Amino acid sequence: MQYLAPAEKKQELDRISQEQYCIPAIVSMEHAARSCFERLLHIGAEQEWPKQFSIAVCAGPGNNGGDGMSLARQAAAAGHHVCVIHVGAPKSELACQQFEMLEQIDVDLIDWQQDSQTAAEKLLQARCVVDALFGVGVSRSISGAYAEIVQKLNELQTSWRQSIDDSPENRVSREGCRAVVSIDLPSGLYRNMEKDALCVIANATLAVIPADTVLFLPALRRFAGKVYHVDAGFPPAEIRSCSKASLLGGGIVGGAAAWQGGAGAGDHLAADLVAELAAYRYQLEPDAYKSSRGHVCVFAGSRKYHGAAILASRAAGATAAGRLTLCVDANIDQIVRSNLFFAVVQDAYASLPESATALLVGPGWDQLPERDELFEKLLASALPMVIDGDGLYVLKRNISGRKQSDSIPWVFSPHPGELAHLSGESISD
Repeated sequence: MQYLAPAEKKQELDRISQEQYCIPAIVSMEHAARSCFERLLHIGAEQEWPKQFSIAVCAGPGNNGGDGMSLARQAAAAGHHVCVIHVGAPKSELACQQFEMLEQIDVDLIDWQQDSQTAAEKLLQARCVVDALFGVGVSRSISGAYAEIVQKLNELQTSWRQSIDDSPENRVSREGCRAVVSIDLPSGLYRNMEKDALCVIANATLAVIPADTVLFLPALRRFAGKVYHVDAGFPPAEIRSCSKASLLGGGIVGGAAAWQGGAGAGDHLAADLVAELAAYRYQLEPDAYKSSRGHVCVFAGSRKYHGAAILASRAAGATAAGRLTLCVDANIDQIVRSNLFFAVVQDAYASLPESATALLVGPGWDQLPERDELFEKLLASALPMVIDGDGLYVLKRNISGRKQSDSIPWVFSPHPGELAHLSGESISD
């Protein structure tokens, strides 16, 4: 499980680590950079890059740039050819310290304002470009020389994708792959950014734990690529305290900048989820039998969406439950019976089976007025309940003044539009 937090909470966590736990900011920065470099090596192995690959770091003036410069120093010490592209002098205290350390070692330092042509050539030649221009502190559009760098990075992405013929008879080796990897956030990404705002489109993002929630907003998800969670050494109790959400799976996948020539993004997600979900798998007793393994009742489907009842029942039947009852409207009874051979089918408005232990309510239910009374009866059963699809709209109509019992679990599974309806927020929010 990985924790998520908005930008302001991440900044507060940094402050608490320094003031209450006496962890110097430079220590956290070094820790984060080391974690990022180790993850970069993992990405290199995953993409079958040479053991010593070239890295170009685009470093901004603040602490995100400091993270990038620390990574550059560590990569150079490990034998990688490294160049750092910057714009003028760094501004934050930590970035200044990192820049001074870089000046003492064999790393190419190129100021974009003084020699943008050479800097652009270095970007083109690098196996991996690290985007460390701006992190969680940005809340406005990128402009000036930094905008030129971001545009160049996105141009590189386009040219790299166009250079690869993915047909089976002429597949380019992974050794030809290039990547843009952002530290913490793709530069230019923030919650309320304009639709046409300039932002790095990354292949991957190394998100410092807790990862910024903005990375997982549907409207902005495409910019981050694959999200890897990296550790900065913040106190675990404070991470849990400041987090506003959590997610299963260490690598969450998506974005327009898919890996060229690499394994399918879904493969990584599936592996991550399977590894973590194993801990939640229901373990059957050696003497377990049908009636001891629980009874799921599925309330789904309608004349308009009868297929949802069939699909939901098949999904419920794949669980460890010993018994399954599908409760449907009379007008689709025969349709679903002809497609299901492993479930009892009954009228949705008949009495709930006494042996029921869990409910799935809402897939393809349609938002009919008569659902309200039935939904109230299901809530009164005090059984654990997964509420999905149209069930969420019925819930919204009947939730006023109602408080969920702490002892009765409800699980919601909304898509962005359903979540917006429930919360009263817009999808972009």
